[in-house]
Amino acid sequence: MRKTHSNFFMTLTDRRSKVIVCKTAAMVIGKLERRRRRKAQQTLDYMVASLDKYFKLYKIQGIYLFLKMRPGQYVANLIRSLSARKIFLVKVFCRRKLPFSTTRGRRKKF
Repeated sequence: MRKTHSNFFMTLTDRRSKVIVCKTAAMVIGKLERRRRRKAQQTLDYMVASLDKYFKLYKIQGIYLFLKMRPGQYVANLIRSLSARKIFLVKVFCRRKLPFSTTRGRRKKF
């Protein structure tokens, strides 16, 4: 799962890392709803609902969650949405890109 500028990307893969389905928030919500300001919780609920048929087709009972962003409240919302469908999280991995240097922010002026 990746979030870029208020847009979510979810990719469902099998154990061999082959892609089953890839969904974005814009694909799930549609063109009419895109213009209206939406909340992250509503977007995640719609995205998980659109993945229901794949959960049933492949008989998925547990998933591993790989995050490419900082964990926040949306993770709790995702867990709540998945647990309502009787799907549990096995483990959560956080894969954040680290900067090349250890310095952060602007350089101090002397």
